[in-house]
Amino acid sequence: MGMDSRHASLLVLLAQDEKSRFVIPHWRRQYVWGTTGSGSREVEQLWQDLRTHCGADKKHFCGPMLLHKLSKAGVPTWEIVDGQQRMTTFFLLLFALRDVCEKRDVDCSDLHLLLTTNKSDESRLALLEGANRDPYVMKMLLQRSEAKLDKKIQDESKIYQAYRYFVTRIESELSHGMQEFLVSILQGVDLLIQIIDPADDPRRVFETLHAPDKVIGSRHSFAEQPALKQAESIADDVRSVSAGPARPFRRITAGIVGLSLLALLCLSAFLWWRDYTRVKTAYYQEVSSRYGLPEGVGVLSSDAIQHRTTSYRVESSRRKIRRVTEINGSGYPVDDPARHQASSE
Repeated sequence: MGMDSRHASLLVLLAQDEKSRFVIPHWRRQYVWGTTGSGSREVEQLWQDLRTHCGADKKHFCGPMLLHKLSKAGVPTWEIVDGQQRMTTFFLLLFALRDVCEKRDVDCSDLHLLLTTNKSDESRLALLEGANRDPYVMKMLLQRSEAKLDKKIQDESKIYQAYRYFVTRIESELSHGMQEFLVSILQGVDLLIQIIDPADDPRRVFETLHAPDKVIGSRHSFAEQPALKQAESIADDVRSVSAGPARPFRRITAGIVGLSLLALLCLSAFLWWRDYTRVKTAYYQEVSSRYGLPEGVGVLSSDAIQHRTTSYRVESSRRKIRRVTEINGSGYPVDDPARHQASSE
């Protein structure tokens, strides 16, 4: 599984080829990010992060963006394998900025080129078709036709709710400096662009990167372990033998198997508890944030960090990250202000 990785701003990602389009594969989920008061609040968190940490001369890391290039009718098309929630939210923010700028007679004509292909007014972001009306809502917002959306769609569509959240925030918090804020977003958003090798299956790559760890825990009872199943099978065989002269021997055998099973259970519990409580250390190229929690990006070996200027040491125990430390090639901490607070999927 090969990947080409590089850092790029949102402006570089959108402006490097104005003909290109971004599509979301059919096997990815619908847009689910929420705003204040709707259960989840990823949209609100992203807004706060951008307002606090983003600037034209100050980069704010917003996580990885996993892309797979398609060849479609000669038009450069990128399949968003991972990061579609963030990309959709960025487009909704740009829609809101465009509309508020036009309402205030602020020139933002160049923004239209980033949102549409250069040969048409077609959106450069294509949402997957599904049971909801998200593609239709996105089209109406792109065409400045918010009035065509009926109340039911407005109440149910998370796409529309995120757009209205941004409009409300921009109107209440940005009385001036609209163009400066737009530049700070386009140049200050820092993404780790990862291009999947054309020979790889993008769905399999995604599932591999997001596969859960196979550990013994609350989701895996001890009775599901192969060794214990085998012991239970042996005990069942002993109990199924018909009564006869060898009954005392069978009782002793069953007792031994039962004690062995109990000892195996105790040993499994002890090993699980020791692994659960001990501090585990891993090394990564970058650290992003998913739903407010740190997440390592790009696993490194202990030998690989010796050949890098900086890496990140992540210490975890009890299924929680306890400490994230930026280190140099010798493994010593590097004094550097925290800059990995982005909202990501």
